[in-house]
Amino acid sequence: MKSLVLCVVALASVSKMDLEPMRPRERYKSESATKQSGAIFTPHHMAHRLSIEMLDAYRGKIPNKISVLDPAVGDGELLVSFVEEVKSRGPTTEIKVTGFDINVASCENAKRNLQSKFKDIEVEIRNEDFLSQIERSLDKYDFV
Repeated sequence: MKSLVLCVVALASVSKMDLEPMRPRERYKSESATKQSGAIFTPHHMAHRLSIEMLDAYRGKIPNKISVLDPAVGDGELLVSFVEEVKSRGPTTEIKVTGFDINVASCENAKRNLQSKFKDIEVEIRNEDFLSQIERSLDKYDFV
């Protein structure tokens, strides 16, 4: 089975000043709102490549009905790319996508992006933390 491993390595020198404890407000005072929230959106070219890798790893005919989960949906780029790739391989597939995100604006953007591009798929975008609801969810997904 093919796998895609993406590693990012950052090297930095550590000085005595770096080791001193800092209050969170001071530490993140100069950071952008995006970086403070931890929101990193997947670039289109990477989302497209991941979609191809996921479907190639499936190694079979795509079922007539699939469900897809993105536990940190952001603007929906991964789901958009995935649905595009599924449709290019089997246009009659029934697709349900589910996304979670803690950011209201991201949820709205993801839902708008998906619904504007695909009129024939079921879209569920939930403004909640996926990790907080995973234990009570009985949903099963074909792709995550």
